[in-house]
Amino acid sequence: MDVVGVHGIGYQRRKPAQVLSRWHVALVKGMTACAHGASPAIDFQVACYGSLFLGSGRADAVKGPLDVAHAPVGADEAEFLAEVADEQAAADDATIAEWEHHWKGAPPVPSPLRPLVWVLARRVDVEWAIRAVPVVRQVWRYLSDDALAERVRAVVTETMGGSCRAVVAHSLGSMVAYETLALGETAWPGT
Repeated sequence: MDVVGVHGIGYQRRKPAQVLSRWHVALVKGMTACAHGASPAIDFQVACYGSLFLGSGRADAVKGPLDVAHAPVGADEAEFLAEVADEQAAADDATIAEWEHHWKGAPPVPSPLRPLVWVLARRVDVEWAIRAVPVVRQVWRYLSDDALAERVRAVVTETMGGSCRAVVAHSLGSMVAYETLALGETAWPGT
């Protein structure tokens, strides 16, 4: 295996063949551009772990973007989401309290999720902001569920085999790839 891709959030409903096809096209385009038109031959696979976020039996498993209004939020997750919202609000040089009075006609959102939705809705429309919340919640699940994180890293380890020479990762996949390599869960020619 020459190159392994590690996708990020939001791939829980995509078939591995679809993910591989899209990533392979992008990788070949990029490599061709760098090689000034020569089409490189590479052995490429994508570690597809997104389905592990489905079917967990957990009430907060990411089902669909608008299911967020009915998903329970634990105290630790609420604290994490509040920190994300505060960071975004600070980047906007505003506070949630300053904007809260403008919130009218939005779909129902559980109170622990509102600060994040409010801050995101300042930049985009409310529906998009609600669609972004499961993305942040997926990161939370990876960070807080050690068994899930271990299964995700196992998929990456299996895909890498022992001969992977390069890793291309995006979003949460960057964290997953880093942890997989740093924890020594796979043979890596570079170490």
